[in-house]
Amino acid sequence: MKNPAFNNVGRAPYELGDLIKNIGEIAVDAVLTETQRNQVDAAVTHAQNSTETLLSGLESIGKMLALIGPLDARVDGDVVTNMGELIAHLAVEVQYVRDVEDKMTGILSRDKAASAKKKGGAK
Repeated sequence: MKNPAFNNVGRAPYELGDLIKNIGEIAVDAVLTETQRNQVDAAVTHAQNSTETLLSGLESIGKMLALIGPLDARVDGDVVTNMGELIAHLAVEVQYVRDVEDKMTGILSRDKAASAKKKGGAK
């Protein structure tokens, strides 16, 4: 079944931020509404997609730089500095997105346990 909260797969960072804003604070023992569950699940998927895109992009940059390194090409120092800053910034973004993914996955796990308890399925 398609998740109605999962939209714009190519704009994961924007969608992820919007979902986090809309989800807001959720009590640890709360049972999620269907809308909240869809939003949290969509946030997890966007976080996973963002992480994959960032990591594969960083890997590609590294491979490209490794190939260019032995060439007798001259690159302006500012270009190298800017690339280094970009790579460092992207690494921090990956850390943040992974934290978001962990938080949202935890919310879904707690919701599953709370739903089972509420229905009398857990003791």
